[in-house]
Amino acid sequence: MKRNALAALSGITLALAIGLTAIGSATTAYAAESPGTVVAAAQTAAKPSILASSPRGLTVTGVHGSSVTIVTRSGPGSTTPITKSPDKSGRVTFSNLIAGANYVVVHDGKIIGSGTPVNAVGSATDLVVRTTSKNNTVKLDWSHKATKTNGGAGVTYVITAKPASGSGKTVTAEMTGTTTRSSSAAKSSMLSGLDPDALYVFTITPKNSAGTGKSSVARMERSLADITGIKSTGATEPVVVVIEVEPAEKPVAVKPTEAKPATPAPAPAPAPGPASPSTRTIYVCPDAYTETGSGVCEKTSAYTYTSIGYTYHSEPNYVQVQIGTTERSHPFDGNACGWGTLYGNTCYEYTAVYETRQQGTNQVKDATPAGYTDTGSTWSKKDSMPAGYTDNGSAWVQTAAKVAKVVPA
Repeated sequence: MKRNALAALSGITLALAIGLTAIGSATTAYAAESPGTVVAAAQTAAKPSILASSPRGLTVTGVHGSSVTIVTRSGPGSTTPITKSPDKSGRVTFSNLIAGANYVVVHDGKIIGSGTPVNAVGSATDLVVRTTSKNNTVKLDWSHKATKTNGGAGVTYVITAKPASGSGKTVTAEMTGTTTRSSSAAKSSMLSGLDPDALYVFTITPKNSAGTGKSSVARMERSLADITGIKSTGATEPVVVVIEVEPAEKPVAVKPTEAKPATPAPAPAPAPGPASPSTRTIYVCPDAYTETGSGVCEKTSAYTYTSIGYTYHSEPNYVQVQIGTTERSHPFDGNACGWGTLYGNTCYEYTAVYETRQQGTNQVKDATPAGYTDTGSTWSKKDSMPAGYTDNGSAWVQTAAKVAKVVPA
């Protein structure tokens, strides 16, 4: 009976469904989807990413659940593992790491990659911009210390030429650096597409994954067209010069024997001579250079030094320890017994007996390392001379040729 009730209920439900379908089909028709149509899918988790986005730091993203461990590869400078748990967004940051060291990153018991933290990129210096054989192209030379610890070959240099007037097209380019052991490595690049008639402000800005360094800036005082003598190829309107000449006088009819030739037209006035120049060119030392009495442009740089703290080693500390006394005697001769005692007619004297024994150790400063001098507080050594400099005995010196400068006449 229960089964019959269920069957009846099913029939009612089926009838209602058929009725509803009939009503719906009278208003809107829907096309049937083909087999295999996706109706739901799990979201794919983002792959972990390892970023050296801050000085001496590594940030790992896309890691959820278990903690993340980093450790340097085996060899000098290796460290014990560092473990941290990610935040709710799946992000974890490690700080105060060894710049230039390669860290292996482990998550869920698997190596997911590696990263190399870097120091701040530092400053670019000594930017010099020179002309080339083309009036829209310049050569830029500058210095920047690019080492393994601040990104090395990963350092990028952003080159910008911006019109000094504030209007006009700004030209930019990027150059990838190279690793060097030099304390101030020279670098160069070409930049084209400039307006020959414009004055530019040039900047070189180093950057690495941890940020941007201080720029080196150079400003033009004359346009490329003026310096090179190669004028702009832009179209110009022709200049038309019109000279008016008075017509010749009509000859007067006279007797043939007294005929006079017509008065010739006056000659055009000679063209005016060139105007006196309003400027003149002199040759001066580049910025930051000073002219010596012999006419040489020099730039000096004070010596730099590397200092290291003292190191020490232990040595035994020896002291004299009294272990007893000795006794001696002699007949009293009427004089004082000295350190002894008089008993009757005999002097008895007692002398301490000592023994050398070790008591602890003393900390003794190590010998000064080769190439260093002892300043009284540290060991110090003068650094190697930068590239392009000479040593005059009191400072590092760099020389340069004079450059042209236009001044009022």
